[in-house]
Amino acid sequence: MSSFVFISITALYFYAFLMLAFLTAKKSKLITDFIAVLFTMILWTGGSLLMRLQAWPGYRLWYHFSLAGIWLVPYAYFCFIRDFCGQPAEGQAPDLAGLVPGGLSGELKNRMAVGCTPAGGGKRRRAVCVRHEVAGGHHVRPVPSDRAAHHGHGGAVPEKAGNDV
Repeated sequence: MSSFVFISITALYFYAFLMLAFLTAKKSKLITDFIAVLFTMILWTGGSLLMRLQAWPGYRLWYHFSLAGIWLVPYAYFCFIRDFCGQPAEGQAPDLAGLVPGGLSGELKNRMAVGCTPAGGGKRRRAVCVRHEVAGGHHVRPVPSDRAAHHGHGGAVPEKAGNDV
C-alpha cells in the first residue's frame, strides 16, 4: 500500500461519517442536497481509492466510478448552493442531464479507438500504433515500424503541434 492511500481512506471515513449523520437527520431539501454532495464525493474518492488499490473487478471500472463522481460534484454543489441561498429550482438548473452518460460514452469510444491497420498502401509492412494526448482527446496514428526505428523513438514518432491526424 502506498504512503498516500491513508489520505483517501481518511477522507472516505469522514464522508461516510457525515453521510450517516445526515441520513438520520430530519429531511429537508437542503439536507437532501447535502447528502447528494456527500454521495458524489464518496463516489469520487471511493472510486479513486479502489482504482489505486486495483481492487476487483479492475481499475478501469473504478476509474469510471471516479469520473462519474467528479463530473457530478459541480452539479451537486450547484443544487446545494441554490437551495442554501433560497432560490427557486424552476429554470435555474443548467442542462447537465447528459453529462455523465455523455462523458462515459466519449471515454469508452476513445478507449476502443486503438485499432491500427498496416501502413504502406497494400504492402504488408508492420505498423506501430502511436497513442498520444492532444487537447481534444486521444488520437491513434499508425506509423511504419521502419520509419519509427530510423528516428530512434522506439516506435513513437512525435506529432508536430497543431497536426491532428
